[in-house]
Parts: sequence; structure tokens; C-alpha cells
Amino acid sequence: TSNLNRATFSTSKSDHIESYNLSLMASYEVDFWKKLSSAEKAARWQLLATKWNRLTVINTLTAETALKYFQFQYLTAKLRVLKERVNLLDEEVKVLEERYKRGEIPLIQLKQKKFLYYRTLSLIPRLEKEKEVVRQSLSILLGTFKEVDLKEKGKLPELSERLPAFLPSDLLKRRPDIKSAEALLYSYHAQYASVLAERFPKITLTGSLGFMSDELEDFLSGDNFFWKLAAGITTPLFNAGYLKAKAKSAKSQYKQAVIQYAKTLLNAFWEVERCLLTEEKLRKELKVKRKLYQEAEDFERLMEERYRKGVVDLLTLLEAKLNLLQVED
Repeated sequence: TSNLNRATFSTSKSDHIESYNLSLMASYEVDFWKKLSSAEKAARWQLLATKWNRLTVINTLTAETALKYFQFQYLTAKLRVLKERVNLLDEEVKVLEERYKRGEIPLIQLKQKKFLYYRTLSLIPRLEKEKEVVRQSLSILLGTFKEVDLKEKGKLPELSERLPAFLPSDLLKRRPDIKSAEALLYSYHAQYASVLAERFPKITLTGSLGFMSDELEDFLSGDNFFWKLAAGITTPLFNAGYLKAKAKSAKSQYKQAVIQYAKTLLNAFWEVERCLLTEEKLRKELKVKRKLYQEAEDFERLMEERYRKGVVDLLTLLEAKLNLLQVED
């Protein structure tokens, strides 16, 4: 839009005009190649890139918090199992000590069980330290800077159902890293268009009184280099070397943004493939281990019944319980 002439008038008490001044010229910068609008687009896309980068940070912190929570529950469950194993091994050691005193077993059998007991017992402080470190990490992530009030479940939650079938790849467009790379791509493209537009001549079309400016008159004269250029004479543009280098730099940045966008996209697909493959293999492994746990549980129950009937001794029962804990672990 063009700016209207605005006049500022000063009058005396006799209402005679003393002076006047045209405070704003009716002129504007030529934007034939949408240089200004391109620059605005670049700024907008840069802003969007910053926004999506911020969401990337938020997603990362959210995922890290969830991971630390599950690590905390995992260590809680593992400590429970480990302490139960230590208790059972302690009972086994006591049984073997009595049998050794009676001369029923050699000393080496007792020493082997004591070695296993103390080796298992030594794992508890390390796991307790890891658990405390995870708790502290959670407090930092949550911004509490004090002990986090976490309910120790002792058992891990059941896995949710499988992912829905035929999920479209368009879901990846929601990833902040892809959104950010896409925004930067558009930003550098807009910047490249803006730099190209700078090579268009910038002149003032009108003078202070609204008529043709001297610049426009000179531009339209036959001696202007654009007339020579139109006639086929290869005269360089004003600041041609600088503008060419600037355009080349902007084009290079745009190409780099394209490459970065492609890398981000490929990495997203690779991560999805890796996660889906990992989930598939872990579910198969979990299915087998659940059957193994069921068999170990049945065996432990059977040994307990036989122990009550006096068919097997306490040591055999304790071994069955240890096997069950090992599978649970």
C-alpha cells in the first residue's frame, strides 16, 4: 500500500499560514519479487523451528521421567527378589552347617553355598545405591530438589496391548524433530528467495512532492545498465559479486537444510523400525519366560507338598524356591 501525504501546518493567532511541511514522502520500496514477504516467511519458519525444538526438549524430559520411574520400580522389584534369595540362601547355609557338623556333607559343599550367599548379599548395596541415584534424578527432573514421594510397587506393571495394526507413517509428522527440520527447511528456502530478491533494484519512485523521483528518471534513461542488460550486454549488477556470494551462501544453507531434513526423516523411520522389532522380540521372549516361570512355580509348589509329606528334605525345597526366584528375576 502507498502512504498518503501528510501535511503538518503551523498557524498564528491571525489564522495566517506561517509554514507547512510534508513530513512523510509518498514512496515505497519496490518489492517486485516479494522480498519483504519472503523475509517475513523466513522469520515465521525460524520461530516455528524454535517452537518445535522446545517441544523436542519437552518430549525428551517426559520420556526421561517415565524411564526413570520404571527404572525405580524395576530396581524396587529386583531388590525384593534379591533379598528373598538372600534369606533362602541363609536358610540353606544354616541347614548345611548342621549337616556338616553331623558329618553328612564335606566342608567344600558348605563353603560353596556360603560363597554364593555372600556374593548375592554383596549385590544389595549396589542396587540400593542405583535406586537412590534414580530417585535423585527423578527429583531433579520434577524440580522438587528433595526426596520424591514414590510408591514402591515391588512388581512391574503388566504390559499394555499391542499397537494398533496398519498405523500410517503420517504419524511421524507429529515428531517435534521432524517438525523442526521441516520448519528450518522452509525458513532457509524463504531466506534464499529473499536474498535473490535483493538483486532487484531499490529505488524511490516519487519525490517529496509526489512526482517522479530523480532516481526513477535516471533508472529509465538509456544509459542505465539494465537497458544494456536487456540489450544483451553482460553488465554486472550493482554489488553483483557480493549479492552473488550471498545468494550462493543462502542456496547452500537451503541445500544443507534439505539434507538435514532427509536425515531426520530417515532417523525417525529407523527408530520406529528398531522399536517395533525390539517390542516383537521382547514379547516373544516374555511369552517363553512366563511359561518357564509357571513351570518353576509348579515345581516349587510340588516340592513344598512333598516336603510336608516328608518325601524330600528342606534343602531340596529351598533349592526349588531359589530356582523360582531366579526365573522371576
